[in-house]
Amino acid sequence: MSWSTPNGSDRWGIDDSYSSPHHQASGAELPDPTSAIKEKLNTNKTELLNLKKEIQTKEEAIRIDEKAFEHAKSELNNAEAQLVEETASLVATKGAHDTLVEEIQSQNNYLEAIRGAKSLQQEQQTWEQCLIKENRKLREEVKSLRKLLEDNLNHYNLEVVIVRKDIGVLKFEHQRRELFWENKNRNKDLEAKE
Repeated sequence: MSWSTPNGSDRWGIDDSYSSPHHQASGAELPDPTSAIKEKLNTNKTELLNLKKEIQTKEEAIRIDEKAFEHAKSELNNAEAQLVEETASLVATKGAHDTLVEEIQSQNNYLEAIRGAKSLQQEQQTWEQCLIKENRKLREEVKSLRKLLEDNLNHYNLEVVIVRKDIGVLKFEHQRRELFWENKNRNKDLEAKE
């Protein structure tokens, strides 16, 4: 038993057979969709394989980038340690250099003072008096030298602070890049899951 439209009207009723007016007029059967579905399925399978290959290629590229990033991170850490070590060495070397320069200058001044004292002896000034006078000068020079050394140390300490700030900037940039790669990988994972 099937539904039919009685008397050719648009309302349905119960009848032993029913076909649309178009079907009754043409006598043609509906086309079989199997071939079209199979063709679409094959197309989808091909597209799926292509997408899988593309995903694998991109995942491999990301793995290569991650290895390069880890290598760069390791090099950055090594460079940071080397920079701190070389900066400390530079500060110590500069301090020793400046101290030695001042010491040599002081010794030269003392020799000049001795020569002057010997010359002054000929002008009725005793050797002892000249030494006392020059010793006073030397004490002042030592005081000045200590002050200069303190200023130099303050200057080098300031340089160390600047270098440490630069290292802090490098660390921040490194962390920023690390977060960028983590977010990028997370987004790739989400895209792959979808």
